[in-house]
Amino acid sequence: MLELHNGEVTMTSVDTGGTDWLWVAMAEHGEDYTDADGKVTVPASWEKMLTMQQGWINDGLAVVSPDGQLDTEGGRQIIMDQKIASFPKALWYMNRFLSYSNGELDTMDAPGKWAIAPCPVFEGSRFQCCLRFL
Repeated sequence: MLELHNGEVTMTSVDTGGTDWLWVAMAEHGEDYTDADGKVTVPASWEKMLTMQQGWINDGLAVVSPDGQLDTEGGRQIIMDQKIASFPKALWYMNRFLSYSNGELDTMDAPGKWAIAPCPVFEGSRFQCCLRFL
């Protein structure tokens, strides 16, 4: 992908102020913020996800999300500028994103560029989440 886009488009972005990727990891591993006794835990999947994200950044496959997450003005702008190819969000996010775009999607030849697709799955995962692609 880096060669295809001369390094101008990355696979995704990594949030420092949001938890979307961490929710994907927890969901796929059937984990939560609390254990069976209701005690707060740090899910084991987080280490796996954070290590993987650091690898993406080190390899040039991902950038750090502007403003810490994509649900901000700076974050939405790298989507509008088509600088990332994919990002995980809840299904309701597309409606919010469309309203934030102020019609820009109509002027950037958007038809056919947006889709909802399955997230990659961790080996041994019990569930699969959705991911939006640009």
